[in-house]
Amino acid sequence: IYPFALPSILDRDICEDSHVALVSELAIDKQRLIDFLLTHVPSMPDENLVSASTLQNPCPWLPSIEQQAHQSNESFSEQQACLKQLIEAVTKYKSGSCAFLRHHVIIGPPGTGKSFLMFVTVAFALCQGLNCIITSLAAERSASLNGKHINALIPFPVEKSSTCESLAKVALSRLQRDPNRSRYLECLDVLFIEEVSMISGELWAAIDHVLQVICSN
Repeated sequence: IYPFALPSILDRDICEDSHVALVSELAIDKQRLIDFLLTHVPSMPDENLVSASTLQNPCPWLPSIEQQAHQSNESFSEQQACLKQLIEAVTKYKSGSCAFLRHHVIIGPPGTGKSFLMFVTVAFALCQGLNCIITSLAAERSASLNGKHINALIPFPVEKSSTCESLAKVALSRLQRDPNRSRYLECLDVLFIEEVSMISGELWAAIDHVLQVICSN
């Protein structure tokens, strides 16, 4: 609380500068994701088409996957079914037909294409004009995916043993003092978490709670 009234013109300038910074950060993160996905999703549309995609003018691309030479029919069918559910979830969210969507978790042994399905879904979401980010609890993995570490998104305390309540309380308090980061989270449409098995139940619940508060959902 300021001990004096901030002149309205200065207040407006601060808001405008904050908005410009937010738009710039979202655009940079989008381009970084596109750069990464172009080398991992062969069927992805042209870079310029994806970059220009907006909610009002999406890129008309429906992704599909091909069966690998060593892949069983059962494995391929499971991948197709999983991708179909993910695409339907993104489409349903964008349509605005519901206020809540459950988390979708891709599970399976190593080498079964979990990350690839995530990459394809991220590419589809970007083509729909949605704001997306990939995150992970592992800093190196986040960086390798051109994403952001989970603590760069949500400022949780670094403690070995914490409850969901304490984690969420500290994170929300820090976000209250950092409106730019809070606004960034509010503007995210799709959050993909890689290596979700590394995240404890307490941290997962705290992530969910913080995002519900930030997004008023």
